[in-house]
Amino acid sequence: KSIKLNGEALQQFTVAKIFRESNDPKQSLCFSRDGQNLLVSDHNNLVIYDCTAMTQRCQVLMHQFHPEAVCFTSTNDRLLHSSTKNDLAIRCLDLKSHEHVRLFEGHTERVCCLGFQPGSEHHFISTGHDHQLFVWDLRTKEYTQRLNHLKNPLLAYDPSGLVFATSDLTNRIDIYDVRMLSEKPCHKFDYKLNSTAKWTQLQFAPSGKSILVSTNHSWCFTVDAFTGAYEQSFSAFSNVQQLPLAACFTSDSQLVLVGADEGRIYAWDAKSGKLMAALLSNSVHSVRCMQFHPTMAMFISSDVMTVFWLPKGNGQY
Repeated sequence: KSIKLNGEALQQFTVAKIFRESNDPKQSLCFSRDGQNLLVSDHNNLVIYDCTAMTQRCQVLMHQFHPEAVCFTSTNDRLLHSSTKNDLAIRCLDLKSHEHVRLFEGHTERVCCLGFQPGSEHHFISTGHDHQLFVWDLRTKEYTQRLNHLKNPLLAYDPSGLVFATSDLTNRIDIYDVRMLSEKPCHKFDYKLNSTAKWTQLQFAPSGKSILVSTNHSWCFTVDAFTGAYEQSFSAFSNVQQLPLAACFTSDSQLVLVGADEGRIYAWDAKSGKLMAALLSNSVHSVRCMQFHPTMAMFISSDVMTVFWLPKGNGQY
């Protein structure tokens, strides 16, 4: 049954499955390219779930690495994860053998973002708290490009994989063409915001037309991906501890979901900024990670638990 993802439909979403493999806050989550698998990490575990069956596929112990950023490569059997214990390297893990097949060294502080290029078989980008951005190729351990003029850069690929956005503190968003990385950015969007909030996440809308900027305060906002013009803000949710709470677009780019304290999730109309739905889970923790499935009417949120959200079977759509 096809569901139009409007506010009324989001109000019908409910918790379908809860997993709690550990008591650690989740650090990162990512869907595989084909949408079949979900990767969730905390400091001590990587867990792979089957999205259709909502079952666990495998779990890999990570206590010797303490990963914070993870992503799938172009295939379902290999993934990338950062390390914050013993060293700061990025590792490529083969899920069939549970062995690391390559090490990517370069960052001198913790990695904050990992992104695999859409449409590419080999290329990915990392950004770190060392104010560096590296472009990598899975086939070699050396980085292929480096940007080191940004402060605490974030990262987001556009859906086509032809450009990516990065940031400089809360002052600027730069748009780079992946084919011309040795050149200056093709767009620079400067901002002067009257806020002490730190930017914590960038994300392109699936349409590629907007960029969602998350913060560690009780608001986030969108800008036009082509002009940088401010579009809409989403606020009035609780974030008492000023955590880097999760936000994401729905798969049709029409709604923005934002996680908040006590397992609450809010949905706004991306264009008008109107609050469309407020969802409650059984959690008392703040929502740390969240992603909407690229093709299914499903989204995932996580705090210490991993929660699968689906529309009610008897809902009115």
